[in-house]
Amino acid sequence: MKVRIHALVVAIILTVPLVRADKSTAAIYRGKEVLWKAPNDIQSRNLFYGIGGPSHAPRGPFRFLKEDREGSNPKYSIEDSNGVKWKVKLGREAQPETAATRFVWAAGYYTD
Repeated sequence: MKVRIHALVVAIILTVPLVRADKSTAAIYRGKEVLWKAPNDIQSRNLFYGIGGPSHAPRGPFRFLKEDREGSNPKYSIEDSNGVKWKVKLGREAQPETAATRFVWAAGYYTD
């Protein structure tokens, strides 16, 4: 697991721009950031709750909607008491995937 975390950190570091664009190329990139935005508040980002924070955590009771049989690990679609639909993933990949998503979000990338 430590190897996966190190690989993720290296991948994030390699994707962050290291050189500031000059004025001629900066004009090309004046549109809205789609993939990445500099995380100016990186110290305040909560890696436990992720992008939604504690106010957007799922609330029980939950209603089972359907089983997703695609992929190699079991997944279920559920709905919480606020009517928000969630995908519950089980198996070995569930926790590392959540952790990786939160690291990427903290580094400024948009995540789902």
